[in-house]
Amino acid sequence: MARPLNTLLRRLAPPLLLLALGLTAAFYPTLFSGFHRMQNDPGDTRHLNYILEHDYLWLTRARLDRDLWSPPIFYPVPNAAAYTELLLGALPFYAPWRLMRFAPDTSFQLWMFTVSILNFGAMYWLIRRCFALSTLASSLGAFLFAFGSPRLNQLNHQFLLPQFFTVLALFSIALLFRAHASGACARRCPLFLLGLSGAVAAQIYTSYYQGWFLVFALAVALGCAMLARTLRRELFAIIRAHLGAIAVSVSLCAAALAPLAAHYLAAAKAVGFRRFWEAEGMLPRFQSWFYLGGENWLYGWMASHDPFIYLPQEWEQRLGLGVVTTAVVLWTLFQHRNRPAIRVTLMTWLVIVLTATMYRGQISPWKWVFHWVPGASAIRAVCRIGMLATIPAAFGLALFIDRARPSTRRWQGLAVGLFCLLEQGRRCLWYDKRPIRQQVAALAAEISPGCPAFYFACATLDRPALECQLDAMWAALEAGTATVNGYSSNNPPQFGDLTENVIRSPADDERLRQALQHWEQAYRLDPGSVCRVGLARD
Repeated sequence: MARPLNTLLRRLAPPLLLLALGLTAAFYPTLFSGFHRMQNDPGDTRHLNYILEHDYLWLTRARLDRDLWSPPIFYPVPNAAAYTELLLGALPFYAPWRLMRFAPDTSFQLWMFTVSILNFGAMYWLIRRCFALSTLASSLGAFLFAFGSPRLNQLNHQFLLPQFFTVLALFSIALLFRAHASGACARRCPLFLLGLSGAVAAQIYTSYYQGWFLVFALAVALGCAMLARTLRRELFAIIRAHLGAIAVSVSLCAAALAPLAAHYLAAAKAVGFRRFWEAEGMLPRFQSWFYLGGENWLYGWMASHDPFIYLPQEWEQRLGLGVVTTAVVLWTLFQHRNRPAIRVTLMTWLVIVLTATMYRGQISPWKWVFHWVPGASAIRAVCRIGMLATIPAAFGLALFIDRARPSTRRWQGLAVGLFCLLEQGRRCLWYDKRPIRQQVAALAAEISPGCPAFYFACATLDRPALECQLDAMWAALEAGTATVNGYSSNNPPQFGDLTENVIRSPADDERLRQALQHWEQAYRLDPGSVCRVGLARD
């Protein structure tokens, strides 16, 4: 009994220790404050928390949230959920915390921990099973995927955090080819094809950005695989043998995504489709692939030096992994280029980098992708495609550590691997969630119980309007009353003048009163039916 137990402990120690290290590095403000500090900022963080809370209230059939696509904001505009990410695929990892009676903001913190653990576990399992590497090598690769700098730099956009469905899609593809090679494809391949389509649909429902990036990367990988004779032969053999299963899988995936597509298209028609100039500022530049941001522990000083100081919207351009990590990963993947999976991975990532980058003279191949690839025009922050780099990076680091198995190189390889993890570390941003809870509770207490809906304008000099909008959204849930206020990736028609809901002068008060009257007229509400909070009456 002692020997199997010792073997089990040796196998579990590396993943558990590195997972604990990654969670601490990523969420130390939350952990060390007893969950009083929320990461990252009181803007998008509270908005995404609201979306998940709306999904949960829809699941539990709350009175105001019975329509999944119409949360009680922007009253009485329908389909407002389609103005942003729906996060429905992330709900199963948020709802259990709410069912255990944790507060919404605490549940959101626990949700971030949960999806980070799932990211780590999914990549660990993929590397361990598909590459047959050691537990230590798999753990270091999983760390880089789950807690790499491109992911931590987007912690204020938590909808980008859950990417484990992408890993499950890759795992399904690996199993598909393995079953074909072993001759067991007749029974297993249809299941793996269903797993692939299910993972794609789940990733899109979890995060449209990550889901679209997954589909785009798979399309590029398919084209790259066609260039390799061995893979091309295998692909054609699988297609010929399972054409029916492929058709069924694609049909089921399309049917599952049809409601999402219908609602997003309706929202796009209402608010207008994006134009390319809206995405130009958030296309990666060449230096973006080496930039880690001003909060990075080792390379933060680079933010104030050429060429990084000129990056537009630099908070979106932080795609680097570190000097040593980049060199180790590229060198190792090149050394393993004879492996078909690694060769396709390298080619795919090279094509994505070359396609997404903005070059001198404001030239980028992405312009053609934006205009001609379905769904690409919804991607404004193209830089976020850089998070896909954590996948080949995880493979490369794991293979590097595995090559260092001989005792003469083991410790040197481990030291390099740990330094690669250190390069990902950054100073985390946070805010105290307790004062915001008090502000929301005070606002909810001001809302009259008989109001069908309300509009809130705050008098402040130190808070941006979006935070006041979010206060109203959360107070609406607490008071059980719909609100005209709202904050999202897009605003409904006629909302423009109501966006800046901060009163700094009597002129602001008059401007908002007139805008609210215009809103009531535009949406055929009874005059004065919207209760005013913080706004003078006629």
